[in-house]
Amino acid sequence: MKHSNRNFVLAYIFLVALPVAGLAGVLRSGRNLKAPMTIAGAWNVQVNADQLAALPCGKSLASANPAFTISQSGRTFTLSFAASPLASAMGTLDGAAIQASVVPWPAIKAGACGSGQTLSLTANVDAQSTPKKMTGVLRVNDCADCAPVEFQAFREDQAKGAR
Repeated sequence: MKHSNRNFVLAYIFLVALPVAGLAGVLRSGRNLKAPMTIAGAWNVQVNADQLAALPCGKSLASANPAFTISQSGRTFTLSFAASPLASAMGTLDGAAIQASVVPWPAIKAGACGSGQTLSLTANVDAQSTPKKMTGVLRVNDCADCAPVEFQAFREDQAKGAR
């Protein structure tokens, strides 16, 4: 075999055959991957206002609109409360279970909530219901006297094509 033919064959192997084999391997290994459930969108919340008002900084929470919007990227999401004294929260989605840590706005934290106190939100999403339904609990971390507050949320924008 001539030197130029051998170089052509080696170049073909390295520039075409190996990348095609690598791509086939990646596609084969990703065949069983499944995208996480979609929870992105606007959610309307139903919560017992009396239970919520009993929490530290709960009166300001109970007086605000408890609706929230979720922006999702894979298994992580950002939860933003509408017209509420809470900041955006970061969370994770594991199957149908979600967990988020919510930090109150600094102005609220300095008042009734105490310094550095956070809230945790845990919920399960029922993807089979129409619209999607989330049932969960809001807890004040590091507060033994604070009872958890149960809530339900219903996704409102499902009819617009986001599923």
